[in-house]
Amino acid sequence: MLSEPASTAFAMSRADFNKDPFLSYSRSLHDYTLRLWTESRRVAEEKARNKAARRDVEDASRWRKQPESCSPQSHRSTTHD
Repeated sequence: MLSEPASTAFAMSRADFNKDPFLSYSRSLHDYTLRLWTESRRVAEEKARNKAARRDVEDASRWRKQPESCSPQSHRSTTHD
């Protein structure tokens, strides 16, 4: 009962919305901008993931290529008394 006037009011405003060219343009522009922003974020996140993966691979290969003299155990400090 109480929801009927609200839904009717919404339907009327929706019809008015579709008639008003400025509101229609505004909504279209908003939707377009949102799609561009979403795509931009997706590309940026994909680049960041690829960069992190590439860095992990480089770090792993660098770690395997280190000569024995450069290993962390060989850099232990020794104190001379």
